[in-house]
Amino acid sequence: MLSLELVADRRTKAPFDPELQLVDQLNVQFKQRGLILRAHSNIIINMSPPLCITRDEVDEIVEKIDESFSAVESESA
Repeated sequence: MLSLELVADRRTKAPFDPELQLVDQLNVQFKQRGLILRAHSNIIINMSPPLCITRDEVDEIVEKIDESFSAVESESA
């Protein structure tokens, strides 16, 4: 199992403003890319890939997560 926590400021660990609705935006992007994972609360993303996952599958998941982040970033700019 793996979790990612996104924060607005790495140094202070300040969370993103909830009014930005980044959790909802990320979940839409994940779903559009076929990812079965969800962001929740102060942008915590939990993942539980199978133990038999291949390197290529990990690369694909990372690529789709990156695409999701980029899409949300461009929508929020």
